[in-house]
Amino acid sequence: MDDVCIIVEGIQTRRHLGLPDYVTEIITTLGELKFAVVCITQKPVSPDTLTAAYPPNLNTMLNICTDNSVVYTAPTPMKKNKGEMWHNIYQFYRVPLEEKRRYMEKIIEGLAVDEKRVLNMKDIRNSKELWNLIIEDYKRKGLQIPFLNYYKIFQVTQLPLFKMLNAAIPPAKLYHVFSGLYANWVGVLAKQKFGISLIIDERDTGCACTYLSHGSVLHLCLEPRSLQVLQELHSSTLELVTNLSHGYADVLVTKHAEPQKEAAINNAKHIPKIVQIQEGIEPSVGESDGKAFIQKSKRFLVGMVARFMVRDDIKTYIRACSIIASEMENVFFTIYAVDRTDEEYFLECRSLTNNLNMAFKMEIIDGHTAQAPPTDLDVLVCTSLDNGYAPVLMKAMNLGIPLVCTNRGNTAELVHGDGKEDSALGECGFLTEIGNPDQIASAVMEILKDKGLRKAMGRAGRRRIENYYLKEDNIKKYAKLYEDFI
Repeated sequence: MDDVCIIVEGIQTRRHLGLPDYVTEIITTLGELKFAVVCITQKPVSPDTLTAAYPPNLNTMLNICTDNSVVYTAPTPMKKNKGEMWHNIYQFYRVPLEEKRRYMEKIIEGLAVDEKRVLNMKDIRNSKELWNLIIEDYKRKGLQIPFLNYYKIFQVTQLPLFKMLNAAIPPAKLYHVFSGLYANWVGVLAKQKFGISLIIDERDTGCACTYLSHGSVLHLCLEPRSLQVLQELHSSTLELVTNLSHGYADVLVTKHAEPQKEAAINNAKHIPKIVQIQEGIEPSVGESDGKAFIQKSKRFLVGMVARFMVRDDIKTYIRACSIIASEMENVFFTIYAVDRTDEEYFLECRSLTNNLNMAFKMEIIDGHTAQAPPTDLDVLVCTSLDNGYAPVLMKAMNLGIPLVCTNRGNTAELVHGDGKEDSALGECGFLTEIGNPDQIASAVMEILKDKGLRKAMGRAGRRRIENYYLKEDNIKKYAKLYEDFI
């Protein structure tokens, strides 16, 4: 039996398939423990492609795919209880959120425990009971879309949950789930099936994937009203699974100093212990030598690290740079391009640069490393619509580089601090609205024109990293957490 089983999902969205860095770091650093990993993907992935080199203490690797077309036909020794089991499934969909747990436990027992299995996936998928369940759900919600559309929506949002009840989860002394719709669901299954301690880790919710099975196909064929129903059912399913997993969890790991506990409070019988563990970085030797504080002779450099894709909103950055250039002659701009994910968008950005007469003031540098900001920046700007660049922001803070960022994910905590002690360190930059070049330009110019402000922000950022965001310290917190259960 392994010591810890880590459950993670969504790795199919990575440009290069592999375990997320934070999973590999935990396994590698805690070499005295034996690990299993359950990877949940949309399409099947060979375990050999998940890591370039397995840490020696990673004993077990299991891939669960939500779009697996294989119909599970395990023996059903308790099939005589079929009527009672379908009653439990119907009630699971009928009762309010706070009452679903007791039916969930009966469903797991009847669908996931070999010696007590009542139904297998073939029995469910081809049954009139499933058809009647969807009809009842459709009528109860009073939906104004074609029934066959809802039939497809129900199947692709709910059947993967039933299929996962058949997953051969590796036995372990502790289950550690990095939060996501399906990962949390498998965590609930492991807790109920084996009665082992469960950690739900919300540290990665910013990038955890909650994709829909065949979602891209449905988006192409559903009319707007049906698409809205799809999104609403997906959201309510995510809320349901989050609520259940918090109710089963022994520990809830969060990045926040004062976490939101509503989901846990809804499960009045059990509120998990709350532990704060931040996402961390590992500074290279010499990174914190204060290069950003050196007085420069007239010339400033503003930059961003980004991929050429719409969600990184590079056009807003270019427009902001144009505003800055019109008021300050001694500022130059750079885009450190990780890759050109969308070549058409890249050409549009090039055209915008030329139209705004920025070609001689803005440089695009291809092939940049996603995790590492340049050391000679005076301000790092991030206009991204998501929170995928948190490691870049933390590296910049460690270098003493002030930030100007859109208010997404945990950027507010990085810039302003999280909790009284952290906030007392000061701000290390400014937050702006999404798609607002005027705000971005104003914030950047305020930093560039005030040497004292630049130094104060740089100092606050470095202290925040040293106090809360060092990877080594956070891995130690995981080690201590594991010791409490193993």
